[in-house]
Amino acid sequence: MASSFRMTNQRESSEDMVQNVFYRMLRYRNTFQGSGDFKTWMYHLARNVLKDHVKKTRVMPVSPAPKGWKGGSAAAHRR
Repeated sequence: MASSFRMTNQRESSEDMVQNVFYRMLRYRNTFQGSGDFKTWMYHLARNVLKDHVKKTRVMPVSPAPKGWKGGSAAAHRR
C-alpha cells in the first residue's frame, strides 16, 4: 500500500487499489501459468489497476521531485 499511496497521495484511493489488486488476483488466478515469476504477474495486475484508476479519475500519479529540484512540488509543474 505504501507505494500506491506515494503515487496518488490519497489514502482511500490507495486502499481501494490494493483491494482491487487482490480481487483481480483471485478473479484471474487461472491466468497465472506458473512458468513465470509470481511477482511479475502480480506487478502486471497492479499496473493495470493503476492505469484503470488514472483513466477513471483523470489524475496522474504523483512522482517524487528529481534530486536538486528547487521549484516547489513536481506535480504543480507538470500541468
